Amino acid sequence: MEIFSLDDFSVSAALLGLTVVGTSMAIVWFTVKRNQMAQKAETSPFPGLPTAPGAHWLLGHLPRMEQPNGFLGSKYVFQDYADKTTGLCAVWAANKRALSVLSGNDAKTILKASRTKASHSYVTLHFQKFLGKKNMVTLQGKEWKLYRTAVHKSFTPAMMEQSQNIITTVGKTLAESLLKEIHQKQEEKHTSNMKREIHPLMKMATADVFFATMLGVDLQACSHLELPTMATSFEFLASEFSRRIRSPLDITASQYYLPTKANQKHAEHHRAIQSYIMDQLLTQQKQTSSSNDKDFLENNQNKNNNLLYHIWKAAESEAATVGETVDMEAVCDVAMTLFFAGYDTTSITLAYAIYLLVKHPEIYRNCLEEIDAVLGGTEKDFTGPEQLPYTQAVIYETLRLYPPATLVARALEKDMELHGHTFPKGTSCYVPIWLIQRHEMNFPRPLEMRPDRWVRWQQAPTDNESNATSSTRKSKWEERPPDDDDNLATDIAPANQDAFVAFSLGARNCAGRSLAIRESVTILSCLLHKLQFELVDPSYQVHSIVKLLNQPDDGLPMIIKARR
Repeated sequence: MEIFSLDDFSVSAALLGLTVVGTSMAIVWFTVKRNQMAQKAETSPFPGLPTAPGAHWLLGHLPRMEQPNGFLGSKYVFQDYADKTTGLCAVWAANKRALSVLSGNDAKTILKASRTKASHSYVTLHFQKFLGKKNMVTLQGKEWKLYRTAVHKSFTPAMMEQSQNIITTVGKTLAESLLKEIHQKQEEKHTSNMKREIHPLMKMATADVFFATMLGVDLQACSHLELPTMATSFEFLASEFSRRIRSPLDITASQYYLPTKANQKHAEHHRAIQSYIMDQLLTQQKQTSSSNDKDFLENNQNKNNNLLYHIWKAAESEAATVGETVDMEAVCDVAMTLFFAGYDTTSITLAYAIYLLVKHPEIYRNCLEEIDAVLGGTEKDFTGPEQLPYTQAVIYETLRLYPPATLVARALEKDMELHGHTFPKGTSCYVPIWLIQRHEMNFPRPLEMRPDRWVRWQQAPTDNESNATSSTRKSKWEERPPDDDDNLATDIAPANQDAFVAFSLGARNCAGRSLAIRESVTILSCLLHKLQFELVDPSYQVHSIVKLLNQPDDGLPMIIKARR
C-alpha cells in the first residue's frame, strides 16, 4: 500500500515555497510601508506649521495625548512646539492631518464655525456603550439637532426658577447634615474638627440636584451623606470607560459581548440606570396621560419637577414636524448624557473651588464677606448667582484653572483660513481647553487665582444695613466689563471672554451652562455660610489627572468645622 508519493512531496514543497515567498513579500511590503509612514510622521502635516517630533509611525501623536497624566502629553503635542506668535500647531491624529490652536480667538472661530465633532470610531464605540447609542456626545447631524433643540426649549425661565429652589434645598441639606455629623463627633470625641474628603460630598450634592430636577426624585444623598446606588453605578461605568479607552490592544475591553466578569458587570450597571430612568418616565407618563401634552408643557412646568419628561415631549414635538418618532430608549440616552454633563463636571468644579479658596485666604475672606452680607442669617431669599458676583467669579476662575473637560475637537465643515494658512474641509481641529485657559497669550499671569478678572469693586456704595432680606441686600462687587481698563483698582486685566471655553462655544456649547453656574454658586455659598474648611496638611498641593474628565487624584481631604 502506497502511503506517500513523489508527487505529494512535490506539491508540498511547492506550497511551502509559495508560503515562504508570500510571507517574505508581506514582510518586505510591511517594512517598506512602515518606513514610509515613519518618514511621513516626521514631517509636518501642514507645510509651514510646526509639529511635535516623535510621532508614532501608525498612531501619530495620539499615544502622547493619551498618557495617564494627560497634561504633560497634551502640552508636548499642542503647546511646546506651537508657533510662538499664532499658537498654531500641526498634529498627526493616527495617519490623518489635524490642527491645534492656542489662541482664544482661533478657538472661538473654530467652535462657532463647526458643530461636527471630530471623533474616532473606537472612541464613539466606548461612548455609546457608556451613555447609549443616542447619546448627545457622539450624535451628529439631524438627530443631534433634534435632541439639542428639545433640551434647549426645556431650559425655560420657569424651570430655572424651580431648579433654584431645589438647589438651595440640596445645599442647605448638605450643610446641615455635615453640621450634625460635626456635633456628633464633638460629643463622642470632644473635638470640633471633622476630616472628610470633599469631592465625594460634592458628588452627593450634584446627584441629588440632578435626580430632583430631571426626574422629580429625592435620592436623599445629602441627608444620609452617602452616594446613592444610581450614582455608584454611573461611577463604575465612567471608570470602565476610562480603563477601556486606554486599552486598545485588549480585545476584552472593546468586545462588550464577550462573557467576561467586567462585561457582565458593565451590562448590569447600565441596565440598572436605564431601567430606573424608564420607570420614572413611565410613572410620569401615567400621571399626565389624562392631560393634553401641549397644555401640560405650556402650563405645568412650575408644578412638575420632571425636566426629562419635558425634554421627551419637546423631542416628540420636534420629531413630529418631520414625520418621525422618538423612542423612550433614546430619551434615556439623553438623560445619561445630561447626568454625565451635570453630575461629574459640577462636583469636580465645586471640589476645586473649595480647594482654591482654602489655598488663597484673602479670596476666601472676600467670598465670606459677600455671602454674609447678601444672605444674612438665611438662604431662603436667595434667588440666583447674580446676587453673589464675587462668589460667581470664584467659580469662573476655578473653571478657567481646572476645566473638567480639557480638550474638544471639531471637524471643519468648510475650508477655513487662519493666520495665512488654509485648512481644507474635514480637517480635525483640536481645542485644548486646559492649555488655552492657562496660556499667557490669553490670560496675563495665567496660573494665578484672580477672581478680579471677572468682577470689580462697585463704584456706588451699598446700604445692606437697612435691607432686611437677601433679595434687597447687595454685594459690594459687580461684574467687570471686558473693556474695563481701570488700572488703579486692580493690577490684572479683565478676563478674555473669547478664551474662556470651559463650556465650549457655538452650536455644541453646553446647553446647561446657566444651570451649572447656578448650581455651583448656590451650593458653594450654602456650604461656606455654615461651614469652615481647612487643609489637613497646609503644604498639600492637588494633583490633577485625566480619566474621563480632569479631576483630583484623591478625594481632596479637608478638615470641616462649624462656622457659627
